[in-house]
Amino acid sequence: MSQEIIPSRLSHLPAVPEDPFAHQATSAPQAPAVSPVKKLHRLLRGRYWLALTLGAIGAAAGLVAGWMLPKPYYQSAGLIEINPFITDIWKDASVMPLYNAFVTNQVARIQGPRVIESAQNSPTWKNSTRTRGVMAVSDNLEVKTIPQTSFVRVTVLATDPTLAQAAVRSVVGAYVELYGNSDEEESRRALSSLERKKSDLTQALNNRRAEIANAAQEYGAPETMGKYHDQLLEEQVKTQNLLRQKTIELAGIKSALAAREAAVNEAEAGDPNTEYEQIASVDPVVRGLLDQRAGIGLTIQRLMGSLGEAHRSVEAARRELKLLDQQLIERVEKFRKSGVILVPSSDGLGFIQVTASTIEALGERVKALQKDLTDQQSQANSIGRTRQQIQIASNDIERIQGELGAINRRLEELQYRNASSGRITVASDGDLPTAPYVDRRKALAGIGFLGGGLFPVAILCGILGMDRRYRYSDDAGSDMSGVPLLGILPNLPDLLTDPEQAAVAAHCVHQVRTMLQISADATDRRVYAVTSPSPGEGKTSLSLALALSFAASGSRTLLIDADIVGAGLTSRMNMTSPEGVMEAIASRQLLPFVRSSEIANLAILPVGSAQAHHSSMISPAAIRKLMQEARSHFDVVLIDTGPALASIEASPVCAAADAVVLCVSRGQHRPIVEKSLQRLVAIGARLAGVVFNKAQSQDFESSVSRMSMRTLSRSSGNGHGYRESARTENPNRLGPVAKAVSGDLPRTGRDG
Repeated sequence: MSQEIIPSRLSHLPAVPEDPFAHQATSAPQAPAVSPVKKLHRLLRGRYWLALTLGAIGAAAGLVAGWMLPKPYYQSAGLIEINPFITDIWKDASVMPLYNAFVTNQVARIQGPRVIESAQNSPTWKNSTRTRGVMAVSDNLEVKTIPQTSFVRVTVLATDPTLAQAAVRSVVGAYVELYGNSDEEESRRALSSLERKKSDLTQALNNRRAEIANAAQEYGAPETMGKYHDQLLEEQVKTQNLLRQKTIELAGIKSALAAREAAVNEAEAGDPNTEYEQIASVDPVVRGLLDQRAGIGLTIQRLMGSLGEAHRSVEAARRELKLLDQQLIERVEKFRKSGVILVPSSDGLGFIQVTASTIEALGERVKALQKDLTDQQSQANSIGRTRQQIQIASNDIERIQGELGAINRRLEELQYRNASSGRITVASDGDLPTAPYVDRRKALAGIGFLGGGLFPVAILCGILGMDRRYRYSDDAGSDMSGVPLLGILPNLPDLLTDPEQAAVAAHCVHQVRTMLQISADATDRRVYAVTSPSPGEGKTSLSLALALSFAASGSRTLLIDADIVGAGLTSRMNMTSPEGVMEAIASRQLLPFVRSSEIANLAILPVGSAQAHHSSMISPAAIRKLMQEARSHFDVVLIDTGPALASIEASPVCAAADAVVLCVSRGQHRPIVEKSLQRLVAIGARLAGVVFNKAQSQDFESSVSRMSMRTLSRSSGNGHGYRESARTENPNRLGPVAKAVSGDLPRTGRDG
């Protein structure tokens, strides 16, 4: 690939050294929390009629579906009476014991598989399903007792009233046929079997009680043995804890002794200060010598800093330090020969002293505790096994007693059932329902109306939520917390002929300029870089329009074209020149390359003949050097640079400028703007604010300048607004926004 030849007038330019960006990067601006209502409004703004239309269609469809799809259910009910009284020729009538349990048993039978199968095969049910449709007799079957009565209610829900009545009659008829009369022979066999099982369980219960008495005979009673076993386990735990404590203590002493012997053998290789500090914790003499040595060391450092290393005071202090070291070594050696061993205390905050006799006594104590623990464990295991046998036998007794109780209850039930034949009568075998029992059509129609109306709107919001472009100016203002919205610019045609549109555009540019001037008065900002997230968003038009506005306000304005690739300002102002911004940076001189314009108070530094590869020669240091000179000659400096994400020169220019104006146009994607802001913050740029370009009429309805723009509109209609200058060499070259601003500006002659 051929490399482009650098022009001769740029080949001699010295390389500009890079330096770190002067500004400290701050955190990227974060979007504020937006309420769900505001989020919904942002999605549906300008599309409310579409949302309402889709919602109305969905609500109508949901209403119809909610009314047509569900079917009403009819309920038929039958009544079965179970007589609670028992008659006997020798006694008066009495209420049957366990009556409630008996009734519960009958309810379970009615819903059982025998009754359901018999009802399913009955002629009544088969004749009904042959003409009414197919359903199971158990579908929606419910059997309940009626409180405070002797009746059992059998109900069935069906979409056809005749099917509901046939199901109830089939179930009631099958139950009466199967269980209407007691089976005496079956009851007698059940009674005999239960009596035999009761006898066997009683014998097993007596055997388990005898086993418990024999096992606990040595201790008198199971409770006494349990208390003794628990006490023995507590003593075992105490012995284990004490043994663990003494074992750890003995191991610590032995470890310290081994470390002490290793330290003696390797004294020359190790650092003695650690041992000195340990001995100092128990020996006040060593502690005092260490403190004196530390104090003399600080004195030597202080004297060396003020008098120098060869001074006699320093030498005297060193001799004194050497003497202290000798005393410290003698004292430590004496401590070592004493046979005392330092062991870390249990709390870890110091050391304790032990001797050989202490170690021997501690070892004997550990052996005695181990023997005691072994004896306790053996005795506890023996008692535990016996106690476990007693517990197993007790569990068996509890289980057998439970089984005996259940058998006794079953015996009573069978005995009273034999004396209660003929207690079941049918009070009603099922009525024919005339009105629906369950009708959810109204509720489901309401739910369908609400859900059908919200569903298409939710789908629409989901589709719109995937479109992350800016549609209105307040979208940019609300998404970039901490970055002010300086103003908005209207979407103008390339051939601007409407005076009212021009007046509105000029007013918007002047308002942005006013916001920048107010900020400059408080922060002394005079150099502004104008950039955008991507090409084609109107940053060059904004730069030119702002320069014209600053010039109109009486500020001496310098407009710099630092967009090496686009060179839009140079082209629009017809300032083509072989020398420009790169030559100014290289020579570190500004005025020789600045060209005046026909607009009063406006000068331009064109891009010159720089090409795309020259952008690598730009650095923040060079730009700041150029800006420092520009501040001494101009009131305001505007730099039109490349897009923040699509050019090299944008980063050093924005980092060196006093503030950055970000131009964002309608239709730009939010992630691109967020990346641009992150890039600017990362390089340390100061954000003056955002200008929203290509705004629609709805943006101006909510703009703060709405009233002033109405007044401006009236004044432009009276002939005092925008006037297209006939003196501009090619007015359409400036762009519609800059053209609108330049309409009333005074002209001067151009030199150069």
